[in-house]
Amino acid sequence: MKRIILLELLILFGSHNAIAQTDTVIYLTIADPTSLVSVAQVTDTTVMPEFDNEDINDIVDNYTFKEFKQAFPTSRFLSSRQVYAVIASSTAVAAELAGALHQACIL
Repeated sequence: MKRIILLELLILFGSHNAIAQTDTVIYLTIADPTSLVSVAQVTDTTVMPEFDNEDINDIVDNYTFKEFKQAFPTSRFLSSRQVYAVIASSTAVAAELAGALHQACIL
């Protein structure tokens, strides 16, 4: 049985001081952080997240990620610890994830 990963798009565009001006940060909320199995270092500058849901993995396989990490790992609020900062090759990954999750929720 497949588990549905709940991702919510918080903010599509942001800026980060340590990131070059051309990079766009996407903030995602992962309601169940245990669904993120791992974030593997692929090269010196790229990482690849792996989820326990093949539909989500099929989407992320189409993109290159520079960063995929918790945005606020030390927050005392659970909802803040569920937020991930993502730098991807395209902001279209956010729309694709939202579309896939929208379809998964209409059962």
